[in-house]
Amino acid sequence: DEVKGKEEEREKESARAIKEREETIKGLKTEMSKYAEIVKVLEKRLEEAATNAVAKDEEARKLQAQLEEAEGRERFKQDEAEAVKQELAERSTEAQALTASQAELQAKVKELERELGEADRKQHDWSETVGALQQEVEQKL
Repeated sequence: DEVKGKEEEREKESARAIKEREETIKGLKTEMSKYAEIVKVLEKRLEEAATNAVAKDEEARKLQAQLEEAEGRERFKQDEAEAVKQELAERSTEAQALTASQAELQAKVKELERELGEADRKQHDWSETVGALQQEVEQKL
């Protein structure tokens, strides 16, 4: 009876451990899902930042062409040239800021993908552990 009681206690403990690991796996899957959503959002932001950077760069090129054309005309006033130069500098600064923002978003995406990979490995390890414990319980039964 004592042996049977100990065996039942071990089986209960194994079942509890399996249940805890299953809950942990559920939590990891939820976390992975959240990370995946964050990655999607960041990838979308990255895409938008890249699109904006291209548009700002194109806008800066157009302004450069306008500046060159305006400077070529004899009648062009100096204050108009300065305004175009200022606008060009602002657009160039904006394009640089968007490029830097794009690099930051890429770094965040890589970090989240790394974390997602770690979470996936943890979930895989837990699944193997749960499978082994289930086999052990089934063998004992």
